[in-house]
Amino acid sequence: MTDSERLYPLIKHFVCDSSSADAVGEVALARFGPLMKDPKFRRPNQTETNPIDDGHLAVEEYIKHICLPNDTTDTMLKSWAWEANRRMGNMTPQIQLRDPARNYFNTTAILLLSLCKNISTLYIGTIFYDLLGQYLRMVNYGETPVPALQKLQHVHIGALMAAHEPPEDFYSFYLGATLRLFHRLPSMTTISMDGVCDNMEPEFYIERVANMKKMYITRSDIRTFPLDQMIRFPKALEEFTLTTGGLFSRHGSKPCIISRTLGKALRQHRHTLKTLNLSSEDLAWPAPWGVDDDGLSGKIQGESYEALREFYGPNYIQKDLEIQDPQPKEDDDPPDQPLNGIGSLHDFPQLTYLSLSLQMLFGFGCELYDGASHEMQVGPKPQKSLV
Repeated sequence: MTDSERLYPLIKHFVCDSSSADAVGEVALARFGPLMKDPKFRRPNQTETNPIDDGHLAVEEYIKHICLPNDTTDTMLKSWAWEANRRMGNMTPQIQLRDPARNYFNTTAILLLSLCKNISTLYIGTIFYDLLGQYLRMVNYGETPVPALQKLQHVHIGALMAAHEPPEDFYSFYLGATLRLFHRLPSMTTISMDGVCDNMEPEFYIERVANMKKMYITRSDIRTFPLDQMIRFPKALEEFTLTTGGLFSRHGSKPCIISRTLGKALRQHRHTLKTLNLSSEDLAWPAPWGVDDDGLSGKIQGESYEALREFYGPNYIQKDLEIQDPQPKEDDDPPDQPLNGIGSLHDFPQLTYLSLSLQMLFGFGCELYDGASHEMQVGPKPQKSLV
């Protein structure tokens, strides 16, 4: 991260000397950091006589060079000009620009991501569907004439500015929409989240389309369905970690997870999963009518489809369906589990590391709704020893 006083000359330097931009490997985008809330942002520490130099003009040409949509290019040019006026002490420039501070942040973020070709790790807070959100989605779906983030491997989602975000609270995200900003990037392997909870968003998923292979979710407050959605999203998951609790929820409740639903989602990756770490005591009964297993699957038709198109963007659902991996036939009908836990991991041949509580393994209680107890017995030796 960098503050508002340094972004302007830094971008000019990167445009004029691309080798400096190539040295950047990590970028953090803190949307509500000092740039947005610092009372000094409106007036610089000292004014500049004429910041509109060759470097400023070179950045304007670069903005035109990356060939984004006309309205995006126009907003970026106005934001860049607004910052130059601010640095000269002109706090009321004749520039028609709504919310200039936020648009300036978006502009510099887009320029950084476009200029720095070797970014491997990205730390993000909340991403809105504004200038930056639109750009990230275009990059993810290969719609930008100048590619970006082609070497991005790891995205970390969480609160980034402790001074402006209560450190004791979970940080709220639209998790499904956020994952859809990065899941198709060619080098993408790892998603990590810490201290997050989910916002309400359409209960819908497309299975087996994402490139990420490792997912680490720690100190979380995420409902069963979003977890189910995220587990099924990758084509081949190799490592999965989930821990819950540790922070406060603003609504005063605690996460409740149906472990049987997670177990069925994990079976999709039983041929590739090597590491599994599940640590949660916040479990709930599966619903007696079975809605946790089958009833929440999104159906891409009619009014529901139009609502999904509006939320995720036109045509993007169809683009994901076009790259969806087929479901292996032997996994179409997973074996019935006598209890409501995650089920047997006996037929996970690649699994070498396993850490989970007995409660997660067996589920919430050892009786079904009919009140009948069911015998538990040790199964046969796994196909591959755990170490």
